[in-house]
Order: sequence, then C-alpha cells, then structure tokens
Amino acid sequence: MADAIFSNIRIERRVKQVVEKIIEKQSVVIHQLSASEAEQRSYYRLLHNPRLQTSQIISYLQADCARQVEVGAHYLVFQDTTQPNFERNRRNISDQQQLGVIGDKQSLGFFLHPSLVVQADTGRCLGYSHVQVWSREAMAPD
Repeated sequence: MADAIFSNIRIERRVKQVVEKIIEKQSVVIHQLSASEAEQRSYYRLLHNPRLQTSQIISYLQADCARQVEVGAHYLVFQDTTQPNFERNRRNISDQQQLGVIGDKQSLGFFLHPSLVVQADTGRCLGYSHVQVWSREAMAPD
C-alpha cells in the first residue's frame, strides 16, 4: 500500500507509527502521543521533513481505509469542515505559505474537510475515504 505513496522507507515507517499512536491515544497532540522526549523530537522532525507532503499523508490514510472495505458491507460516511486556528502561534510559524485566513476573515489557519468511514453494523472506524485541505488568501483591509 504505502510503497507507491512514500519514496523513503523511514518516512513510511514513521508515518505508520504516528497514525497508530493517534488511533491508540485518540489524540493528535505530540506531547500526548510520545512516550519520551526523543520520540517527540522524531515526530516533529517528521512533520518538518520537506520530503513529506500533506498529499502523501492523505493518500496513506485513504489507502488504509480502502484496504479495510469489505464488499457487501454497509458503511456510514460522516463529513464536516473544521478550521484549525493558528493565530495564537502566528509569530512562531516561519513558513505560513499554506496557511491563510479562516472563517472569521482574520485568524491564521486552514480548512479541513474529512470524510470518516464507519462500519454501519459494528460502529468500527475504518478511517478516511476523502480529505480536502485548503486555505484562503489573506484579504485586503476595507
């Protein structure tokens, strides 16, 4: 599955490890996912690695979800848009290239629209069948 997505086996293993930790801990907070400071640093290095693209992570999640789908089973797909807000951290973000303004038309962030797949009869979560990420350009003052 991941061979066609990631060009580096170390990145592939680390992404898989992070995804498994997110599922296990039910959190995306690095400090909560990590058992040690060294593990935290490794996760931050992964997230800052220029060879890892958002599109690769999305492809990995979609492929993992598709792998679990069984023919004839019934699934529910839940979708919603969220707006991660990074305004409090604006000064600490050196590369704001993929960020823009969110719904309040002033705060720094992006939009995220995931489609979560759940098996209808058991409630087992399979993952994401689709994830759309986008940002708006900052608007000029009136």
